[in-house]
Amino acid sequence: MNRLNKADQLLLQQVQAGDERAWSDFVQRYHGRLLAFARQRLRDHTAAEDVVQDTFISCLTGLTRFRGECGLETFLFVILRRKIIDQMRGKKIHFCRLEDTLGSDTEDGLTLAAIAAVDPVVGASWYAKDNERQSRQAQAITTALVELIDEFKATPDFRSIKLTELLFYCGASPKDIAAMLDIPEPTVRSFKHRCVKRLKSRTQQLVGPDYNQTEADLWRTEDNADSILRDIWQTQRPSCPKRSTLGAYVLGTLDPEWHDYVDFHLNHLGCVFCNANVDDIRNATDAAECEQIHERILKSTIGFLNK
Repeated sequence: MNRLNKADQLLLQQVQAGDERAWSDFVQRYHGRLLAFARQRLRDHTAAEDVVQDTFISCLTGLTRFRGECGLETFLFVILRRKIIDQMRGKKIHFCRLEDTLGSDTEDGLTLAAIAAVDPVVGASWYAKDNERQSRQAQAITTALVELIDEFKATPDFRSIKLTELLFYCGASPKDIAAMLDIPEPTVRSFKHRCVKRLKSRTQQLVGPDYNQTEADLWRTEDNADSILRDIWQTQRPSCPKRSTLGAYVLGTLDPEWHDYVDFHLNHLGCVFCNANVDDIRNATDAAECEQIHERILKSTIGFLNK
């Protein structure tokens, strides 16, 4: 699950305690991939650097609201995307390249769930609500989805991973998916039905006696289920390859099947987060520029560290 690991927890605790060296390490770890993401969206490189700098400031001032419901990288990306949207109001910003052709039903291509994780004022998301019962169901669905993806990865069953990404991350129709992957449409629909049935059953098992289908059941319609799973995917990113895997992809050292899947994830699915990581990995050789940006961010944010 895309949550805080022990190393991130320790780093976060040090930052929250006002440790300047920890904050420097924090900025060093993440500023490259955030800048690569911002430059994909903003043609003006100075503007891109400015929104990344503002992102780190907002990160510091918003840490008291961060409950660890996603990883640090995702937390920062959510803040950054919100700031880019604020700059580019009225322009189309897509979460995923496939949505450029399949369409998006969310404002600026960004679901309110991801924004609400750090900015609850923006919108009411079922995932971010404080309702205790609904929160338990949300966490249970997240666990069930991550377990499913981990099972596909363990095999590895890359076709199933691609299908789940297209269905629940992109929200593509079975007809479009069948054409993209060259498989029969009934096969896609059957796969989706099995996945949703399994996720619902596992959710009920995890929630236990508190699971009550008569109380605004989150699975009440297919559209509602699709929305729930898409919110989770965009917030938790359960299928995104590890940064080390992306590095091996850049170096061309992955096994052919893994290389094919990562290529699909990057260039067909078009995951903007992983593409930003890849750009950062490829640009890591420009150490001088990275150091200058790192120093600039530190100077502009250090005053917020103990606030």
